[in-house]
Amino acid sequence: MKVVHIATGSASVPPPKYDSTTKDIFYLTKALAETDCEFSIIDVKADPLLRASSKARFHEVLNPTLRDVGILRHAMRISAFALLCVPALRSVIKKERPDIVHVHSQFPSAAILLARRMFRWKIPVLHNTHNHVIVMETSAGNRMKHALEVFAFRHADFVMADTESAKRRLNTVFGIPPERIFVRPEGLDFAEIEAFMKSEPPKPKAGGPVVLYPAYIIPRKNQVGLVRAIPEVLERFPHARFVLPGPVGDRAYAETVTKEIACMHLSDHVELPGELPRVPDLFRWYRAADVFVFPTFHEMQGATLLEAMAFGLPCAASNIGPVVDIAGADGSAALLLSPNDSRSIAQAIVRLLADEGLRGRLSAAGRNVARRYSWESIARDMVGQYQQMLAEGRKGHRG
Repeated sequence: MKVVHIATGSASVPPPKYDSTTKDIFYLTKALAETDCEFSIIDVKADPLLRASSKARFHEVLNPTLRDVGILRHAMRISAFALLCVPALRSVIKKERPDIVHVHSQFPSAAILLARRMFRWKIPVLHNTHNHVIVMETSAGNRMKHALEVFAFRHADFVMADTESAKRRLNTVFGIPPERIFVRPEGLDFAEIEAFMKSEPPKPKAGGPVVLYPAYIIPRKNQVGLVRAIPEVLERFPHARFVLPGPVGDRAYAETVTKEIACMHLSDHVELPGELPRVPDLFRWYRAADVFVFPTFHEMQGATLLEAMAFGLPCAASNIGPVVDIAGADGSAALLLSPNDSRSIAQAIVRLLADEGLRGRLSAAGRNVARRYSWESIARDMVGQYQQMLAEGRKGHRG
């Protein structure tokens, strides 16, 4: 089977530290290289690291140098990439005769779907939605992405979501038939985590317990809700420390978080170390922490939750669909909390810190869950899903 992956055009693979979509493409295609699937990648750059670690054929397109900055520059770059993907894909189709085109962003999806109609290509297109929140919550800043994503939903042969709850929402909100929606979660490089844990054994604990929450500093990650829960935790555990690493995605919100910490006199208990290299700095915090808390309002999947589970951290997480898909409706792999209620957040943290037996059970259960998300396992399932798509017989285009 031959598959063509179309990257995002916003950053080459492998990605910056926190770019989850290009990180997802990197690990997925690297794992697919170990299967019987042959694949090509169309990207702005054939990165030496991925080229050296996979059997993929790389097709580079022009990465234009633009003087504009900010949102305009980003939009121009990904629009240019989407247009340049068309001749690149046309060449790949003629030379390699792939079975499926797997697209990871709404801009190239729209361009390729229009080109397919124009050139009468018979190859099926799989649109991988990596951020369905963009589609569910339209704002002035994402109207173009919203429109192109919906266009891809309607005209791609298949749509891929990252969780079962996302699949249900795509079906109920956009009317996409369930048989056209496939689920493929973002995975874990479990071997990388295992190797780190062996190379850096846990250090003796000093001071109070550490509560960890790495995330972008943006409203939907709900750092404010966590900060408001801290005083109740300190009543039981007065020496507890809360570590919230992550890049600032919303400056106004980051200032709100900082002011909330100052107003509540929590500066001695809360650390905001900013954006950290995943390896080794963030991994060291996973190793040093006692519990992991995940009070997010919205999530596509929850990659950091799985990462914390892989490190054996007992977790407390929001009772939202994607998290429940991971933790189980009964909370067997993580305590479930209400992100809208700071007291619920506090009680979950206190319960974890107070109950050593519970921490041990959740640690073991979380590790077992995380193993199911290894990239090797996901790649094998992905090949099976490609085969299922081909068996569906949808090789013609959708008007």
